[in-house]
This record gives sequence, structure tokens and C-alpha cells, in this order.
Amino acid sequence: MTTRTATRSAGERIGDEGGRDPAPHLRDAEEDADQIVARRLAAGAAHQINNVLTIVSGHASVLLEILEDGDAARPGLEAILDASVSGAALASQLLSYAWERASPSESVEAVPLLAEATARLREVVGPRLEVIQSATGSATAVRVTPQPLYQGLEFVGHYARALLGESGGRVTVGVGDDVDGSWTLRVRIGSPSPSGGPGLLEPYAHGSGVGKPDGLWLPAAAGAVRQAGGTLSAAVSDDAVELRVQLRLDG
Repeated sequence: MTTRTATRSAGERIGDEGGRDPAPHLRDAEEDADQIVARRLAAGAAHQINNVLTIVSGHASVLLEILEDGDAARPGLEAILDASVSGAALASQLLSYAWERASPSESVEAVPLLAEATARLREVVGPRLEVIQSATGSATAVRVTPQPLYQGLEFVGHYARALLGESGGRVTVGVGDDVDGSWTLRVRIGSPSPSGGPGLLEPYAHGSGVGKPDGLWLPAAAGAVRQAGGTLSAAVSDDAVELRVQLRLDG
């Protein structure tokens, strides 16, 4: 075999290999993009399923409180409640899994983050929302996964609306920096309805919303905020409930 032939054969082999996979990094990038789209679609589906099951379990709980102990409809409603609560828990797990892989954390400027957070809360709470501190403290940016954070704030809004009931209370929003290097969004629910009251915090404290439909909002909010890279805590006083969303400062 001549040198020329060997060179040509080697070239053909190289060409064949290149033809099979000319740009593996581009192929991997396309596959990663497809997976991100699929995970975002899964997150959207899980979100809708979770919402439906939360509504079903809430109405089932209310009806169970109305029905007499010996009512023939109770066993069926109890089965619906158990199934919807279990289904909502599974949907929440899928939602967290999809969010974690579809939306990695990123650096987000504090000013637009506060504006979007306030807008999400206002969509749910309505005119009873008041921003008492529009500045963002010394923070310029935080590390967060935005989508689950905004979803968690919507859950906080639903909780606040349920807690206020028909009272004349208001929801106030403020921010500030903490000494541990975190940025805190404070949502204060003032003058809650006597029919709601701090008792709605009990399911959150025990990690379950079963038996108190409005209490389902806080576990959902806590899970979403945690998935966003933050934490949600609650403090109860005689005349208010304050929820604190803490996020890590970036840089």
C-alpha cells in the first residue's frame, strides 16, 4: 500500500467518523434544550394538577365539616379528600423535580424582583395589598430561581386572602437585608379574620394541610420558595401574621 493510499484511507476514516458525529457539543446542547422544554412542560402540567387537587381537597374538607357524622356521603368524601391530598403531594414533588432541573438559579437584580413579587401578590390579594418599603436595602442582586419563587408568592397571596376573610385587614410588603447575608421579603397580614386567625398556621407547622383547606397554601408556598433557593418562615403576633421569604445575596 502506497503512502498516498494510506493517507487517503486515513482521511476517509476520519471523514467517516466526522460524518457520524460532526459536532457532538451541538448535539448535546440540543438535547439539553429539549430536556429543559420537557421539564418546563411537566412543571406546568404538575402545577395545574396540583391546583385542581388543592381545590378538590379544600371543598371536600368544607363539606365534611358540614355533614353529620352518620351521613351516607361522608365515606365517599373522605376517600376523595385522601386521594386528592395524596395526589397533590405527588404533583408537588413532580413540580419541584421539574423546576429544579429546568430552571437553575441565577443572579436577579433586587429592584425588578421586588416589582414582580409585588405584582404577583397584588394579582391574588387585590387592593388590600400595600407596599410600605419600596427600596431593596443594600442588596443589588440575589441568587434565586425566579419561576418557583413567583409561584410561591402566589400561594402566599392565596393564604393571605384566606386568612383575612371578610375582615378589614391589609397585607403590607417590605424588604430588608439580614446580617447573615440574606435578603428578606416580609409579607405582613394584619387584622386577620376571627374565623381564620393564626390557627391556619397549624398545618404549616406540622407539615400537612389535611383537615383545613386554607392551610394547604402554606406548605405549597414553603415548598416552592425552597425550590427557588430560599426559605419561608412565619411569625404570629396578637394582631398579625408575618411571612418572611429569605433569599441569598449574590456576590
